[in-house]
Amino acid sequence: MPLSSEHRSMMYERLRLAEAHVELGERHVAYLRRRLAELEGSESDLADVARRLLVTMLGTQALHVADRDRLRADIDRLDAQSEALPAKSVA
Repeated sequence: MPLSSEHRSMMYERLRLAEAHVELGERHVAYLRRRLAELEGSESDLADVARRLLVTMLGTQALHVADRDRLRADIDRLDAQSEALPAKSVA
């Protein structure tokens, strides 16, 4: 069954949001890695907290990437199905 233009728009909007989450997550992970590098070797407990936070952030980032990749695959599959359908003749 072909996608309605509304459904197609919704899918592309969800993909846009997923891509934004991945991009933002990449920036957060990079920032935390820089901060962790600054904290390494210090006597502060903050390095341990930062390491645990980084592990959590990396797990969350993996979920964002998987969601984005799934949406891309879904859109590609649905687009391929739509292209395979014969065109309706207008009489």
